[in-house]
Amino acid sequence: MSEGSSAVLLSTCAEACGELSELVAAIYGLVSADGSAATLKQDKSVFTLADGLVQALLRRLLAPHVASIVGEEDESEISVDRPPFRAGELIAPAELEALVLRTRDRVDALSGQLAGGAFADLTPFIDPIDGTREFASRKGEQCTICIGFATPTGAAHAGIVYRPLTSPPTFALGCAAEGFVMSLGERLGGGLVRAGGAGNKALLLLEGEASCYIQDRGVSRWDSCAAQAVLEAHGGCFAKLAALKPYSNTCGLFALPPSEMANLEEYRQAVREAAARHPPAYD
Repeated sequence: MSEGSSAVLLSTCAEACGELSELVAAIYGLVSADGSAATLKQDKSVFTLADGLVQALLRRLLAPHVASIVGEEDESEISVDRPPFRAGELIAPAELEALVLRTRDRVDALSGQLAGGAFADLTPFIDPIDGTREFASRKGEQCTICIGFATPTGAAHAGIVYRPLTSPPTFALGCAAEGFVMSLGERLGGGLVRAGGAGNKALLLLEGEASCYIQDRGVSRWDSCAAQAVLEAHGGCFAKLAALKPYSNTCGLFALPPSEMANLEEYRQAVREAAARHPPAYD
């Protein structure tokens, strides 16, 4: 899948939320024990250390890739750059500093895997802890991290809702505009390999780093010709997405390495099922 696809963006957000879960759980423990990591805002709504730190860390994840970010919390007094880590008047205790640093480094690493500026037309709307009152009253299983992505017109494009305090954490994500790709990924049950370039993706197949290359849009012939020739020469396939027909520039594509050709019909059935639920954008 393309580095600039919403499926990859949401998958990365899910991984980031997974990394944040340990930190959220640690702060939840403090709030539940003695309320030391929570306070009230001017409007009398609850604000916790988790609200501030999670939003700041998600900003680090997404800021290099989008034009602007809208978060619920005021970030003017939130800092995750260096200890002491703070969110307004709330300061992370010393015993949390190593966890904050570790989480920050992992989130930064995930950010580096996304294509820079690839989502400049999307605006993330972040609620770092949705259900803060429940968070502060020992009902953490009702709390979620919400990350939505809006188009320039304000339309909801993609999103993830993540429960960090259930065991295990639970979440749902989706993008109606990329329903085919996401449905196919769910059907195949595999993870995403972040990669750019049609030629590079063909090499990843031959090197055993990925099992299939499926793209819900066309690519130019100068991108696809060499990749197709090499894959087919080694016993793989490179074809139209919806049918095993010669590839053309204006359709989605489907490619397998020789090592996966024995499973060709299984892949084709998965494509047919996903297409029945969400017709591909280009094919």
